Amino acid sequence: RSVLQLAVELLLGITLPWAVPTIRVCQHDENWFCYTGNRRLAAYRLANRFAPDRFRRIVLPAVPADDLFLHGGEGMQPKFTTARNGPDCVGRWMVFIETGQAVGRDGIGGESEYGSDLLSLLPLPGLELHA
Repeated sequence: RSVLQLAVELLLGITLPWAVPTIRVCQHDENWFCYTGNRRLAAYRLANRFAPDRFRRIVLPAVPADDLFLHGGEGMQPKFTTARNGPDCVGRWMVFIETGQAVGRDGIGGESEYGSDLLSLLPLPGLELHA
C-alpha cells in the first residue's frame, strides 16, 4: 500500500499501529536511518502531523548498519540512499519523486508536506467538525 493510504488508514483507525509491519533502524556515522520501512515511517510521520496525541512516539528495533545496508549486495542496490535527498538530509526526510514534495522536511522553502493537502480533509476520530 502507498504512504498516503497507510497514513489515512492509521488516522481513521482502519489499520491499528500493531498491525503495521515492523520498521527497523540502524545507526551510521552517529545518525539514525531506516534499515527497513522508510515508507511506513513516512506514513507514521504524516499521522503524527495530523493526530500528534495518537501518534506521539514509536519504539523501533535497532539492527547493525551492515554491508547490505551501506553497499548493497549482488544484484541489490544499497538501502542507504539518503544522499539522494541532498547533503543536509542525513536521514531526516524522504522526497517523493512523483511530486518533489517531502515528508519530514517541515516546509523548508515554503513547500507543503507530501500528502498534507489530502490528509487535512479527513474527518479524524475524536475531532468535532464545526459548520
